[in-house]
Order: sequence, then C-alpha cells, then structure tokens
Amino acid sequence: MQSKIQFIGQILIIAVLTSLSSTVFASSTLEEKIWFAHSNSIKELETTISKKMIEDKYSVEALYLMSLIQIKYFESQPINLIPLKKSIELANQAFEIDPNDTRSVLALSYSKNYIGEQRQALDFTMNLIKLEPKPDWRLQLSLYFCLQSQDQSNDKDRISLLKSILKQKQVSHKIVSSLLVRELKKKYEGQPLVLLHELKEVHKHFPLNSIAHALAKEYVGLKEYKKADKIFEKINASKNASAESKINHAILLYTQLNHGKKAVAIIKGIQKNNLTLALNPKVESILDVHHGLALVVSRMSSKGDEFIYNYLLDHDVDESTFHLIRTVYRQQNKSLSLIKIFDQLHSTRGKAKNFQMHAAVLSLNLNRFNDSNRTLGKALRLEQKDPVIYESIGYNWYKLKNFREAEINYKKAVKIEPNDPNILYNLACMQSLNQNTHQSLASLKRAVELKPSLIQAAYQDVDLSNTRKSRPFKSFMNEIQMQLAH
Repeated sequence: MQSKIQFIGQILIIAVLTSLSSTVFASSTLEEKIWFAHSNSIKELETTISKKMIEDKYSVEALYLMSLIQIKYFESQPINLIPLKKSIELANQAFEIDPNDTRSVLALSYSKNYIGEQRQALDFTMNLIKLEPKPDWRLQLSLYFCLQSQDQSNDKDRISLLKSILKQKQVSHKIVSSLLVRELKKKYEGQPLVLLHELKEVHKHFPLNSIAHALAKEYVGLKEYKKADKIFEKINASKNASAESKINHAILLYTQLNHGKKAVAIIKGIQKNNLTLALNPKVESILDVHHGLALVVSRMSSKGDEFIYNYLLDHDVDESTFHLIRTVYRQQNKSLSLIKIFDQLHSTRGKAKNFQMHAAVLSLNLNRFNDSNRTLGKALRLEQKDPVIYESIGYNWYKLKNFREAEINYKKAVKIEPNDPNILYNLACMQSLNQNTHQSLASLKRAVELKPSLIQAAYQDVDLSNTRKSRPFKSFMNEIQMQLAH
C-alpha cells in the first residue's frame, strides 16, 4: 500500500502539469491584507469581515477570512489558544456549508497543523484533490501546509510545490512567494552566497516584488548596498510597492549611502499616503526616528534633532533604536548635537535611562570616559539596581586602564545579575588583568556554563592571558574539549 507521503509526491508532479481551475477569489486583496496583517491593522480588518458575516452568516468567504484573522491573533500571541480554537470552529463551519470549497480546506489545514491534527488536514486535502482534476492554488497550498508538518517531507518537495503554484495564472503571488522565500531562507541558513544565488534564479522565473525585496535584503546583508539600492528603486517604482520595501529602502539610503534627502522623501510619502498601518508595529513606532535621522544625514540637523528629542522625550527607547541613533550621529560627526539633546532632556525629564544613553554617547562616540562616569553617577542616584550602569562604569574604568575600579564595578553588576554570561566574562577579564587568576577562572567557568560560545573568545582574548597561563585553566580547557568530543 502506498504511504501518504508517496501520494503527496505524485500530487507534486500533477501540480506542475495542471493549470488553475476557473475558481476566482473576488476578495484576493482582502485575503492578502489579512495574510500579511500586523497587530496594528488586524482589528480594522476584523471589523470589515464581521460586517460581511452579519450580512451573510453562510458565506464561506467570510468564514474563511475570519478564520485567517483568528490564526493571525494566535500567531502574535501563541500562548493564547482561544483564537486558534475559534479559527478551527470557523473553518469547520465553512467546511460544513461547502466541503468542496478549497478556501474551507485551506483554513482547516492551516489551523489544524498548529494543534497536531495534520493527518486529518491531510485527509481533507486528499479527498478534495481526488475530485479536482485541476486543483486550484488554495488546494495546493493546503497540501503545502500538510507537507510542512510531515516529519518525512523534505524542503525540496515543499519548494517544488510552491514554485509549481507560482507558475499558474490566477494565484496570490504575494502569499505563495512569501512562503517560498521563507523556505529558501530556512534551507540555506548560514549560506548567504548560496541563498543569494537561489533567490536570483527564482527571481528570473518569477519577477515578483516580494522575491526582489528578499534579494535586496540579502545584498544589504552582504554589504553590496548599491545593488540593493537598484533593486529597491525598481520595486518602489511599481504600483504595488509595499510600505515595508519603501521604509527598508529609506533606511538603506540614509544609513549606508548618505542619501538623506531621498530617504526623507520616501518617509514623507509613506506618511502622506497613510501606509503606516501596513508597517510592522516596531517599524511604525520608530518612523519619526528614521525621519529625524534622515534629516540629520541630509544636513537639516536642527529639524532632525527636534524629531529625535521629541521621540526620546515621549518614549522608552530600546537598545537597538538607541544604537541606530548613536551610530548615525557618530557617522555624521554630530555626537555633540546628541549630547545637547540629552542635556535638554535632563532639564525636562531626569530619567536614569537618559543619563545612561548620554553616558554611552560620551564613552563610545567621543572617548570621554571620565565624563561618561560622572554622568553614570547621576544615573545611579536615580536607579541603584541596574546592572548595566555598573557594567558601563566598569567599561569606562577599563578604557582608562584602572582595572581595580573596573573589577569592583563588574562585581557589583554580577551581584545584581548573577546569571548574565557577558558580565561574568568581563569580570573574569578584569580579574585576570589584576592577577586574580583563580577568581578569574571561577567567573569564566560560570560564564561558559551559561554561554558555551564564549569559550572561543577565551582562547584568544588578550585580557585573559594571565588566566590562560595557569594550570587550572589548561585542565578546564581539556574538560571542555572532552565534553565537545562527546
């Protein structure tokens, strides 16, 4: 008897040879909006579909779309299973109304795969495939989700299936191509040049914006910024360019190509055309930061500074956003302007976090380590239990070659956060520089236990040279090598 996997293999061949049936989905744009919706736009879409359900409670289309919306809620918060249960209920309702409608089958296979009922989803799909000599794209996509959940399936089968679906005429290219890009990234993880080659080949056959966008991002990762810029220019010249590709292009322009004015124009276009809801919430939340930094790069510093000041005043800034701000100001030789922004902030709103960011600019942008420590002292008056403050003070003393004071402050940081491997590692370095090799080894062992990858740094770090000379260190390394061998 043939296994289901073998049967799926036969369907893959059939999919390449068959053309799409005449079924057309009138609300494909709405379907795509839901598929790619972020948390800031999903509510509005839910309201729209709810109205459709009130108008016609037997509408398979509306039940299918609402099922997708519930899956989106679940994906945004996987610990909450209620949306997933609702999604399955809606898909079942659609299936009961019309078991031959491929939308209901796709909704079932998509949702049931999340709860481990892949076999049932596969049965639904196979039964309908037997009745459809020319399965439409949703039915084939349902098959893809079944393949995705099968332990015996391989990426080659899944990629072949997605490519075969893209060859058809009436299909949501945006949905299918996004899944294809995800499969390729997963298959060639850690092989950027191979992935780049595969994306270029796929783009030759399927010149779609979503694939071009992925290609541009790979070029950015490989620091081939001009090639990425050319691709983004082509994408954004098209009618259906996404807000995501526009903002990624703007970021590339002002961070790597020094084209601040072009970046400002793109960001203004996103705001003017009300495209912000289509952005990832994280990106949307810092759109003013991108606008301000693009202005700084385009030599309109006072306006840019105003944007950055207002953002820092009204928001709790995360590490990645602050790193971006600090880096751009340093690249533009405007670090002193950023210092003035923080001086203004302190007079308006004296927060420990603001003093810490101020100190980081003094230290990392301007090498003013003593000034940085004085500013961190002000942060300590407001917050005594933040290990990062002591870690930063320790770093400054290290740069000033005062390893005793550096060790004292790293110890204070460890006392507050005893399980941070990076702080422990830096403490081990300070202890080694101070000839405290036994203490250094103890700190290093604990750091490596928490983060094994630190062992590579320990072999080469100049600051650990005293500890490396000790016999206990050599024994420790032998133990590590034996553990890795097993």
